[in-house]
Amino acid sequence: MYNILPINDIESHIEDSTCECNPKIIYTNGEMIIVHNSFDGREYKKQLIAEIEKGFLQKEFDDMIGSDDL
Repeated sequence: MYNILPINDIESHIEDSTCECNPKIIYTNGEMIIVHNSFDGREYKKQLIAEIEKGFLQKEFDDMIGSDDL
């Protein structure tokens, strides 16, 4: 079993699938990998920023090619 933990999180994690961060469990090559979520929400912030940038870049692209003409 392997645990992937966030660094410098605001709360401590239990290195087990029962951690209160509701970790994701992955099985690969006969091994269990526990991917812990942060208590401070950093992965959601990164995902939100990526979605905002994706939307912004999509709008720029649409404006550049004139998507209204399609």
